[in-house]
Amino acid sequence: MKQIDCVVIPARGNSKRIVRKNMQPFCGIPMLERSIKLAHRLSDHVIVSSDELSMLEFAASLGAYPLVRDKALADDMTPTLPVVTHALLPFIHTDSFDESLLDFLHVNIQKTYTQDNQIQQEDFIESIKNMMQWQEDKPILHLTPHSKVLCLYATAMFATEQIILESCTLLDTNSNAAYVVAMLEASKVFRSFCLNGSGYLNFLFQDFINTRSQDLPQAFIDAGQFYLGKAESFLMQIPLLGEKSMGIKMAYAHDIDTMLDLAIAESLFKHINKDIL
Repeated sequence: MKQIDCVVIPARGNSKRIVRKNMQPFCGIPMLERSIKLAHRLSDHVIVSSDELSMLEFAASLGAYPLVRDKALADDMTPTLPVVTHALLPFIHTDSFDESLLDFLHVNIQKTYTQDNQIQQEDFIESIKNMMQWQEDKPILHLTPHSKVLCLYATAMFATEQIILESCTLLDTNSNAAYVVAMLEASKVFRSFCLNGSGYLNFLFQDFINTRSQDLPQAFIDAGQFYLGKAESFLMQIPLLGEKSMGIKMAYAHDIDTMLDLAIAESLFKHINKDIL
């Protein structure tokens, strides 16, 4: 039996810095395809949330459930948490959730839309329904408060089955944890600085100006690969990077925001996996 009840892959279509970033080839395979295949190894239920028809068709061809992303949740300012919540809502087993949570969700969903984008959203969904029967062919999935949900980014090229399964163990053995977050070590942040109005260096952490890099305190950043949590944590809108989140350290990862980032990430990926590629 697979350990994760549901994987949600956010895959917005309107990326600005890299056109259709999620579909860009990564070592010869589209990034979204790589993430979907990883998700299938971890869960029987893989949902791809997108506002782009071609991306939804592609996800469906790979056995994922293509969920039409609300237009109100598809701009470049939308955070991850409401996107995951929107993807989970059709699958919650309402009898197992507290009524106060359901009321909370109802109120927040209403706040998501203005009259204008409600009309836009209705038109968009209607056009999709006229072409396909996805919404009627919803998979049999009943999420309870403690169901394990993985939010896996479409560009999470450095996430592995092993580290995600280790995250499952971490979540299982820490009952107070809402999420497990993939992280990277970033101790050199303690040697960071900004520039003052005259262009001179202004150290952010004065106490560490003369500290050797190997002696700096440990610090970590979000690796931008995945978040593993309980269904109720996502639905209750508990912050992904907050005091109820635990971290699991990744050895490598690389943000892909530009074509140069993509080239660097591919080079790093090939080096790490040189024995199997």
